[in-house]
Amino acid sequence: IPDSIKDILSKLPGISKTGIASLQAHCRRELFHGCWEILLNEEFLRAYRHSIILTCLDGVLRRIFPRIFTYSADYPEKYTVLYLN
Repeated sequence: IPDSIKDILSKLPGISKTGIASLQAHCRRELFHGCWEILLNEEFLRAYRHSIILTCLDGVLRRIFPRIFTYSADYPEKYTVLYLN
């Protein structure tokens, strides 16, 4: 979440540091799920299930099944990948 939102949350009266951390975690989780809700709209899900036909640069019509791939790693792996690139 943006620093401006963190600043607003940290200034809320009567909430402990632990409470602020929990609130920030909740906001990050809601933001994450909101982004996926936008990405996984009906048009994408229809193409995911049934494919779409696209004309490729070579002029050939091809059936495409769009997929979303994620890369997940813990901090040391991300650090290593950063220096390998």
